[in-house]
Amino acid sequence: MAFLAYNPTTNFDYLNGLIYLYSINKSCDYEFSIHNITNSIKAYLHNSMPEYWDKYNYKNSKNIVFNREVYNTLKNYVTEKMDGQSEIDIRPFYLLFDHKKMMILRIRYLCEQGFYENNNNENQLKEIEQLTKNMVNIIIKYNIAKNKTYRNKIITLLDYIDNKEYDALQQYL
Repeated sequence: MAFLAYNPTTNFDYLNGLIYLYSINKSCDYEFSIHNITNSIKAYLHNSMPEYWDKYNYKNSKNIVFNREVYNTLKNYVTEKMDGQSEIDIRPFYLLFDHKKMMILRIRYLCEQGFYENNNNENQLKEIEQLTKNMVNIIIKYNIAKNKTYRNKIITLLDYIDNKEYDALQQYL
């Protein structure tokens, strides 16, 4: 229903009108592999295009960023919107916050299952989650006040989160 109700003329259009619908393939077999998880973390940290995307969707990749490249894209987006005194679409920033929450849950699960010996980084990861939540709140404040002083706070937070996350995830490799 969300897909059918989407109207690019009335909704914010940070995706350039591109929407990809995926469906569950119930006949797909999946076997958990820590090797795949490790490769995913490496790809995320080094901004590599996911292999499946490169193989099946390469022609669509010019309008899409992957992994940590999202931080620069969000910084550019914030700058562009604030220069034009426009409202910032909160969705990509909330998605970033959601990603961090899921990252913590996944790493906690991997630690509980014995794939990692300890989870000394959980406090670091929780700080990253809290910082992304703070950033969402700052953007909401900007959208109300249209105060450009929030730009530096948001960009500084994006850089800090990127670096902090890199350091935290590097330890799981």
